[in-house]
Amino acid sequence: MSEAAWMRQMPQVIRDRFAGRPNLRTIVDNTGWLMLDKFVRLALGLTIGAWVARYLGPERYGELAYSIAMVALFQGVANLGADGIIIRDLVKHPEGAPEILGTVFWLRVLFGLLSWVIMLGIVWFLRPQDMEALLVTGIVGGVLVFQAADTIDLWFQSQNQNRRTVIPKLLAYILTNGVKVVLILIHASLLLFATALLLDVIIAALGLWVSYKRFPSNKRWRFQFHLAGEILKQSFPFLLSGLAIMIYMRIDQIMVRQFVSDKELGIYSAGMALSSFWGFIPLTLSTSLGPYVARKKAESEQAYYEALQMIFGAYGAVSVLVVVLVLITGPFAVDLLYGKAYSASKLILSIHIFTFIFISLGIAQNLWIVNERAGRIGLYKTIIGLIICIIGNFILVPKFGACGAAIVAVLVQFSSAVGSNIFFSPRILKMQLSGLFQFYFIKRLMLAKKSSA
Repeated sequence: MSEAAWMRQMPQVIRDRFAGRPNLRTIVDNTGWLMLDKFVRLALGLTIGAWVARYLGPERYGELAYSIAMVALFQGVANLGADGIIIRDLVKHPEGAPEILGTVFWLRVLFGLLSWVIMLGIVWFLRPQDMEALLVTGIVGGVLVFQAADTIDLWFQSQNQNRRTVIPKLLAYILTNGVKVVLILIHASLLLFATALLLDVIIAALGLWVSYKRFPSNKRWRFQFHLAGEILKQSFPFLLSGLAIMIYMRIDQIMVRQFVSDKELGIYSAGMALSSFWGFIPLTLSTSLGPYVARKKAESEQAYYEALQMIFGAYGAVSVLVVVLVLITGPFAVDLLYGKAYSASKLILSIHIFTFIFISLGIAQNLWIVNERAGRIGLYKTIIGLIICIIGNFILVPKFGACGAAIVAVLVQFSSAVGSNIFFSPRILKMQLSGLFQFYFIKRLMLAKKSSA
């Protein structure tokens, strides 16, 4: 179907709104592939993950969640936190793709290895007598090295060909979830479940390599030292910001384990998994909208900020609807997926789900941060969240356990994603509030009615 025919099938109001946007169909197509990937991934992760949680029980599940949390702390460092920057440069300078991709790949391998070693040192320091925790974390930590293959994903994203990577990664994930089912049926040990997590990334890396061989860039990848320095310089604020984000998103789990128990961490992780499930929506949209917003920035400031306001409005509406849906259906979902052993997760879920609103608005702002090259603002915002997270968890987790961690998570996301804009970007704060309360769309509706009267 041609672009013109596709547009003619849309309602008139949408055709009017998007007239003159030749990339709209590409955005929708790529968003569809990414949404499919994320939804199937999260649906399988939630259902099979819940089955794994039932099998392991809260205590053993808490041990696995602890290792996953430790690895997650370093994932932002291992991938340089530079996805947005790399995609931006690949869009602007496609002729330099071999040097950009080669340099990013080997930087990620190096940082992945360093992160893996440092992570194991921290686990040994925190739990010196727990060799199982060290071994499980070491196995899962292999993800930090093999995720360097996701550099291929950046190439296809810049070309608006996300299906090239969605298919192999999705097949790998389906396969490894099948392995988890087999492990449950044969009553496997915790170590084998940790190995299954690593297996997913290894198979996905092989699939990405095969896909790239079929649709490569124009030349062979090359590492360039001067380009490595430039990438590290530009990505450094995002790297620190990513590290801070991972700390304040995962430190709660580590503190729950350190201050309370593995069982309490298992309860908390189950509730958080149901809450975090919905994060694929803003993340997927942001991935597809990145190149679009960059082009609007090049077109004009007015078009750029109109596009951002539309995005804030859409994110605000979706996040509120999701929170209402989860508050209504959450208790039933906990019983259905996890069973009576995880009943305490219901309260965790009802509190933690409110983080989704602020996470969505923060992800939308990242599009502005990347295009304005305002990485320092993103860093300052996350540092504020990190400080609140550490102090809040030290105060509330020993007293209230997992519930205290959930309360702190909401406070952290609000402070970092929205509240801090009072100081750093008041214009974006106004756009966030307008999007959240739908002021922008209400105004557009009133103007439309007035013009038609």
